Amino acid sequence: NTGTILGIGCLIHPIKIRTKDSFLKIGSMIGVLILFGLLSVDGTIRGFDTFILLALLVCYLVMNIYVSNNNKNKDQKHTYDKKQLVHEIIQFVVGITAVVLGAKVLLDSGEQIAHAFGISEAIIATTMYAAGSSLPELVTSLTAAYKGHSGLMLGNVVGANTLNVILVAGVSSLISPLSIGSQILSAQIPTALLIMAVLFMPAFFNKKITRIQGLLAFLIYLIFIINFALA
Repeated sequence: NTGTILGIGCLIHPIKIRTKDSFLKIGSMIGVLILFGLLSVDGTIRGFDTFILLALLVCYLVMNIYVSNNNKNKDQKHTYDKKQLVHEIIQFVVGITAVVLGAKVLLDSGEQIAHAFGISEAIIATTMYAAGSSLPELVTSLTAAYKGHSGLMLGNVVGANTLNVILVAGVSSLISPLSIGSQILSAQIPTALLIMAVLFMPAFFNKKITRIQGLLAFLIYLIFIINFALA
């Protein structure tokens, strides 16, 4: 999500970060990833680890509701006639259905092609599964970038990344303990943190994410995938 979507998105339209709320959510995303790494040191997410992740999920949702309520009065109010509203709802439903179905087709066909060429399941998980699960965010984020709504793109990626850890991992480990491979701790999490540092550390000072930062983040992700495939 971060290396590909934000990387390419920033190449299309640099992001300006103007609010403290955005920095709070970025910090939460980075903190959650670091915590996940610490909880995974023993190679498993279960028991008290699960409780921590689900507790963080509740806190994250409460924080977003609080921020949303505080910003209600600041948002501009738009009026729509009923026909326009119905038309936009239909477009939204059709669009999100097409994106989800497209992701499924990409995932199924990509997996079959990868197996036909003898590519390992680990590489398939890191590439095909990641692409399929991130396709909805990629489409909506790049569309937002083209239209100049860079804040929407940033919120989409930050929210998805945070929930992928505390919601997906938390609920999955509640059902059954999660086994965390050593490569996740030694390579994937450090690479993710490096990409986040490239994108967000300068932004804490200059309040923006530039095209150069986006290009660097995307290149780091490509190098990681190539190294992972050749290993």
